[in-house]
Amino acid sequence: MNLMETEKRVIERIQEKELVELAIALGSITAPSGYEQPMADYVEDWLRTHGFHCYQQNLCEGRSNTIGILRGKGGGKTLIFNSHLDSDFGLPPLPGGPIPPGPKVRVEERRIFGKTVQNDRGPMAAFMIATKAIKDANIAIRGDIIMTMVVGEIGMAPIEEFQGPRYIGKGYGSRHAVAHGIMGDFALVD
Repeated sequence: MNLMETEKRVIERIQEKELVELAIALGSITAPSGYEQPMADYVEDWLRTHGFHCYQQNLCEGRSNTIGILRGKGGGKTLIFNSHLDSDFGLPPLPGGPIPPGPKVRVEERRIFGKTVQNDRGPMAAFMIATKAIKDANIAIRGDIIMTMVVGEIGMAPIEEFQGPRYIGKGYGSRHAVAHGIMGDFALVD
């Protein structure tokens, strides 16, 4: 099979409706930085439903990375797609306080609007659907594709009374993933 035939088999399996629905679903989940567990659980359920090997890396209560893997046949390079589960839509909850209302996502014609979709759930949906298309096309890739959906990218940091692991940001989940065995030859970080 030549590369153009392989590309065609994958592209034929990417459905715009499925991509839009996933981006909207991800973008509509309330998961501010420090409270990402609803996103981690949703993504893990989606991955499991679509036949991926997946698991969570728990960093602390309410904060877990979700890792999904499409295994290759061996002998190739590993590609990591990395995105973050947390969103920034206002102030984070105060300790013991309620989580703020969820994000607003809307569709107009062929465009999706919403801060959470832009940062970072739209790109997350795109690589999830692309990896699913490769899997569904039954392409014998040599290397693995690892999808890392991580906590703590949004730029929080512990300060004054806001201490503890809920307030750690700036790459917290990505550092944890690498420190706990997620390695690749190439990474696309969004």
